[in-house]
Amino acid sequence: LENEEADETTWTKIKVTFETKWPLQFIFTSSVQKNYSKLFGFLSRIKRVQTNLHKIWIEKKSKSYEINVHIDQLKTKLSFLIDTLYSYLQLDVIEDEYFLLLEKLTHANDFQTIKHIHDIFQTNIMRDSFLFLVKSKFNSSKHSLYCGFKAAVMSVMYLQ
Repeated sequence: LENEEADETTWTKIKVTFETKWPLQFIFTSSVQKNYSKLFGFLSRIKRVQTNLHKIWIEKKSKSYEINVHIDQLKTKLSFLIDTLYSYLQLDVIEDEYFLLLEKLTHANDFQTIKHIHDIFQTNIMRDSFLFLVKSKFNSSKHSLYCGFKAAVMSVMYLQ
């Protein structure tokens, strides 16, 4: 693989793993760890796309050559989309859910309650990050929207 291709392959293979000691292994099960790894991978890719789009913008501004107006508009709109998405995920999803988690944990009296609170926390983050799709009568349209969005995000990674 060329360096750029190897770099893309490497980024898609990053996983988060951690060891837990008793009794935390009952909360951070292998499926919970897989979900955190999936979330980390998703956030990393979005951040990488955001960084690449910003680099393209800086490059474009520092050079004096003409570029296609339509491509410029597309990059600008994609930058806005990715910036907004990343901000939404960090502030409106993760941060909000984290503070709710802390608040609920202060009232937890037993281990099962703590586990339940954490499970709800992770489910909400995964769902609101578009990584869990809730089954509903609209599931196919949600899936189409998710697939279309994911395809747009992935295509941005290769625009240069």
